[in-house]
Amino acid sequence: MSEMMKAPRINHWINVLRGGKMVFNKETNETIDRVFEQLHLIAPCGDDERREIWLKAERGSAEDYDDYEYLKEEEIVDTYEDFLRMWQEEYPDEVNWFHLVTIERDDYRAIFLGRELIYQSRVYEEHEVYEYGLKELFVWMEEAVKKCVEDLQNGSYNCDVQNNLSARQRTGTISRKDYWEMFPDCREAFFSEITDAEIEIFLSNIEEQKDGQPVGKYITEMTAGKFYENTVQLVIRQISMRIWMDLQLRSSIIRKQMAGMKDFRRLTQIHRKSLKLGIMTSIEVEGIHGKYVVEVIPPI
Repeated sequence: MSEMMKAPRINHWINVLRGGKMVFNKETNETIDRVFEQLHLIAPCGDDERREIWLKAERGSAEDYDDYEYLKEEEIVDTYEDFLRMWQEEYPDEVNWFHLVTIERDDYRAIFLGRELIYQSRVYEEHEVYEYGLKELFVWMEEAVKKCVEDLQNGSYNCDVQNNLSARQRTGTISRKDYWEMFPDCREAFFSEITDAEIEIFLSNIEEQKDGQPVGKYITEMTAGKFYENTVQLVIRQISMRIWMDLQLRSSIIRKQMAGMKDFRRLTQIHRKSLKLGIMTSIEVEGIHGKYVVEVIPPI
């Protein structure tokens, strides 16, 4: 695996291709075709011929991460120790895992890597008019998929995922009862916001709902007019909120003067992730020059 592309480079291409709107040239598309051919050796696991596997890539050296001299010149880091610390913070594990998902439906195909859409076969013409030659990532993907197929055939793939997949990549569902047993402080915090009166109302509603009917006023019939009356304002507010979040998180008020470009770089990364998490009132960020708070003020 040492001669293959390293994790920082893969993440670079994921960021470049995020959204799956680029149109690729013939050579790149032929490489993508070979990726799908390899994956056809694996049984689909859902609708639309969905296939999912975990690919691996080495972290590599600090030089694979970035150019120290360039970062120093740009005042992103001050010393080589700062550079190493930044590298190790972003890539703490020597081996990085990338979740690969592909789907196929009629003449449509798509690839998700690292939970990001990076390729789709049908792209509207207004998105791109230039055909990009980005073969590098898909050559790595083809080789990594071949390795996974070999491991599946010899029976080692599942054991490798079970024993070595990073805890940060493992997701699932847990009952609230079990969660509270492990974290009783969270249970106390949850109920601290609920009054006895609210509990009585909740229990009373459950008692009234024994016949399976909703409690209180509800709509008995639906028309187009009622549908739009009850939903349009909600949809408008959701769209407005998403636009506001995007703008606000990109131009938030920084309440402590930032000293160093590294802080801007980290803030950009946090902004990008924060859009997926919901509305925030503030974000505390710690950089090499101390802590500062980005305050997000909800719209009126």
